[in-house]
Amino acid sequence: MNNNTINSNRMDLLLAAVKGAKFAGLTTATETKLNKTNGLKGDERRSNPFHGKVLSIRNISALFNYDYDGNVAKALSKQDKDASEHKKGTSWMRNVLDENGNLSPFCEHKTNETKYLRLRTLHKGNTVYVAKDRIELDDGTIINAGDNIDFESIRPFFPAKKAYSNQGLDKGTEIAATTLKFESVRGLRINGERYVIRQNETDAAGVAAVIAGFVHDMPNVTAADVPADQTATV
Repeated sequence: MNNNTINSNRMDLLLAAVKGAKFAGLTTATETKLNKTNGLKGDERRSNPFHGKVLSIRNISALFNYDYDGNVAKALSKQDKDASEHKKGTSWMRNVLDENGNLSPFCEHKTNETKYLRLRTLHKGNTVYVAKDRIELDDGTIINAGDNIDFESIRPFFPAKKAYSNQGLDKGTEIAATTLKFESVRGLRINGERYVIRQNETDAAGVAAVIAGFVHDMPNVTAADVPADQTATV
């Protein structure tokens, strides 16, 4: 399959034309959220040499224009739970509706109106952690941009993971509500077409090569690819 190379503005227009729930595959490259230290005190305290210098690159299967509340309600019903188990709270974002008042693939920050992609992650592929800049460790080891970073090296600096505790669903079955910055999307496969998303920043050659490999393997997602344990909730 040929790759169509487009920029973020063209991706915006392409997705704006999507009506109704739509499956898609994406390649994403996001800055890995890490603490500045390992969180310990005294002699055990260590500064994080990886902070702000690591990308998480992965392929995901996703659903655009999904009804979050409806998906949670379906999942609760599947688990023989009442819809009242979903304790709805407030959110930092609001859905962007199309000209007919229907859900679109976008949301925006309530305060500054920054626009994001809004989707449900159905399946998350393996994550590769890649140095986006040169990193020098305390022992003198040099990690160059584009080099893979072993998860165990950065594990001590990961922040505590937040759970979807308000949904009322069994652990591990929650609806994975996802928002993505436009610049995090490097590949999109939708409606039988595959797109390379050209971003403004210039990646190091090694980083670009890793991303290109993920784009090549980006999944073509259809209803048949929805995990069996999620089929009844889409």
